[in-house]
Amino acid sequence: MAYYAGTLNNLSTIVTHLGRHDDALELSRRAVVLCRELVVAGSVDVGAYVTALKNFADVRATPGRELADALAAVTEALRIRDELLPDDARQSAAGQDPLTLTKTRVLVAAALRTHGEGPPMK
Repeated sequence: MAYYAGTLNNLSTIVTHLGRHDDALELSRRAVVLCRELVVAGSVDVGAYVTALKNFADVRATPGRELADALAAVTEALRIRDELLPDDARQSAAGQDPLTLTKTRVLVAAALRTHGEGPPMK
């Protein structure tokens, strides 16, 4: 099941780049739900869930849809990374760049401001 969750996550990124945003939204939603269940069951590391949350936010920021959900997801990912992951696991949980989650949060917040779905960025 962990492989399937990762595949859903990767596929959502691919179909986003192909412009199939409705499919990407659903695939990333399913990846987050499955990763959450697998973390609770102890089948995957919490880093996989953090990655799924980041991707969930990314595929929403690209077309500017479901931005409040995207912001909530990346905020949760940042909280998990900061509170639960040891220092040496933080970088791998968010990709190679330790600022990846923060960059995603800024992009989602900017999209919210642009699309009028949320408060202005501070």
